[in-house]
Formats: sequence, C-alpha cells, structure tokens
Amino acid sequence: MVLTDWIIIAALVFFAFRGFKLGFVLQFMDVLGALIALIVAFSLFEKVGGMIAGVLGSSATLGNVLAFILIAIVVSGTISFCGRLWQKATKSSPVSLLDKLGGSAFGILKGILLIAFMLLIIGSIPLPKLHQTIGESGLASDIGQVTPLMYGLVERALPANVPRLLITPEGLQLRKTRFSDLDGAT
Repeated sequence: MVLTDWIIIAALVFFAFRGFKLGFVLQFMDVLGALIALIVAFSLFEKVGGMIAGVLGSSATLGNVLAFILIAIVVSGTISFCGRLWQKATKSSPVSLLDKLGGSAFGILKGILLIAFMLLIIGSIPLPKLHQTIGESGLASDIGQVTPLMYGLVERALPANVPRLLITPEGLQLRKTRFSDLDGAT
C-alpha cells in the first residue's frame, strides 16, 4: 500500500463516521435536496431572474444569478429540513441505529463518489509525477473505475438544459448544448 491508498482509506473512514453521526435519511435528503435544487434552479432561474431584475431595477444577469442562488437555497433547505425533522423524530427509537448504520454505508458511497470526482480532476492536471503517484495506488485505480458509471448516471438524470462538466485538452469546462445550433444538422 502506498501513501495514496492510506489517504483514501482515511477519507473513507471519515465519511463512514460522519455518515454514522448524521444517519441515512438526513444524508439522503441533503443529497436529494441538492440535486432537486440544482434541477429546479436551472429550470427556473431565467423566469425568476427577470422578475427579480424588474423589482430591483438591475441587470438581467444579476437577477439570474440572484434567482439561481435563491431558488437553490430555498429548495435545498426545505428538503433538508424534512430530513432534520425525521432525525429528531427517530432520535431515541430503535430505527435510529438502522438509520445510523445505513448512514455509514451511504457516507462511504458518497466518499467513493467524491474521491472518484477528485481523481478525475487530478487526472486532467498536466503533472506526470502526480499521475504516476495515483497510478501506483490500487485503491485509486479501483475507485477510478466508478467514473464512467457516474457519467452515465448524471447524463441520464439531468435535464438537457443543464450544463455538463467536460474534460477537454484545455482542462475542465462547463458546456451547455444549444439545441438551436443543432437544428438541421442531420
């Protein structure tokens, strides 16, 4: 085992402990809230942004940014609040232990996905020594195999108008498909 493996193990232990502390339902609601918040914010920010810009007398760009942030916070906060209510309601019940054990497993899953994403970003940095160090890690290569699965899930889950994170020779980029540019392309 190399140092990278030990760092990954330490990170997964941290996520397992944090998951145990928070519980499955609260973590799931937080993740679900974040995903739904992003989808709703990307879907509505231009409409709400126009209203905010009109009320504030500001530019459409500022209105859109404020709308996106406001929508994301309200939606995510509302769903997260439901998870916190669940946690309080089940705190001293027998379900609490199952919730905590499930939270530990979910925490490890979140850790694996986060590490896979970080490895993806690190892989796009042009530093051969860093690539060699990660290449020597058995755990990093195992976790790296999750990346294509993540791409497939994200591609199917997100609406078409949500920008995609792409790895290009120029580095990481957010790109949004303009379907009007594709009209008549086939």
